[in-house]
Amino acid sequence: HLKRSAIRMGLLSPLIPSDYPEELFHKIDDHEIVLAVMELSKLISPTACPHKPHTALREVDKVLMEWSRQRICRSL
Repeated sequence: HLKRSAIRMGLLSPLIPSDYPEELFHKIDDHEIVLAVMELSKLISPTACPHKPHTALREVDKVLMEWSRQRICRSL
């Protein structure tokens, strides 16, 4: 779910466009997805629990997974 959301959201663009074919997602290195999501989490403020350093990352992870799970993610 995280990979689908990150791609559809354009987090890997321009290297991987948001309309990248889903049947080719398996070719994308998961490490690149994690790095993109980590960068996105730095922009989240305030977090639900500011005294814990990885809270923003977990918040982004949860939202992106739910966005994909509900099939509401679309390419830009």
